[in-house]
Amino acid sequence: IALSDVPFSRRRAGVTALGRDRIGVVFLTHLHSDHTIGLPDVIHTGWVMGRETPLKVFGPKGTRDMTLQLQEAWRLDVRIRSDGLQPHTANGWQVESRDVWEGVVYQDSNVTVTAFPVLHTPEATALRVTVSGKTIAYSGDTGWTDTLVEVAADADLFICQAYTIDVPQQRLLNYHTLQEHRDQLTCKRLVLTHIGAQMQNRLAEVTEEVAGDGLVISL
Repeated sequence: IALSDVPFSRRRAGVTALGRDRIGVVFLTHLHSDHTIGLPDVIHTGWVMGRETPLKVFGPKGTRDMTLQLQEAWRLDVRIRSDGLQPHTANGWQVESRDVWEGVVYQDSNVTVTAFPVLHTPEATALRVTVSGKTIAYSGDTGWTDTLVEVAADADLFICQAYTIDVPQQRLLNYHTLQEHRDQLTCKRLVLTHIGAQMQNRLAEVTEEVAGDGLVISL
């Protein structure tokens, strides 16, 4: 299973398919803490729950350095478990990470992942994932950019950040701005995510589908 961005792990509660031992590849859109803070959990809990191979992590510049530092931070735990009787596998604690940027950043016999630079942090990207004939697009965090039209084009699902209803922020989309460009998005299904407090309190004004904790989407 591949996972895009890793927020605090409680947000995955109740989603059996996202068992940490089943996650083998992680894609990061940018390195803000609210998108990466759950990564140590995926690395180390996945290991003690039985992941046998190194976790693969792909993300923008700084990803490799971050994962090396995370491995160093848990070095003592790895040594204790490896030398003791606690559950572990030989290689599941390891991480194979790579800094990637624009274009196809990952491809195997079943999955192709393409990254598109967007307007948030200097390294931020949106992702377009094609798997088993279906395309899932993810905006990551971004202000409006016409790049999102390309990211979402004919996608079976476009997961798009909408932090507020109408507060103008240069590097984060709000719902009204997204609606101004809605006709340009040719995705088959749009689901809003990364919902802030103002947006949450005014969901009655929102006509698009909004993601909640534990939402499972079948395509």
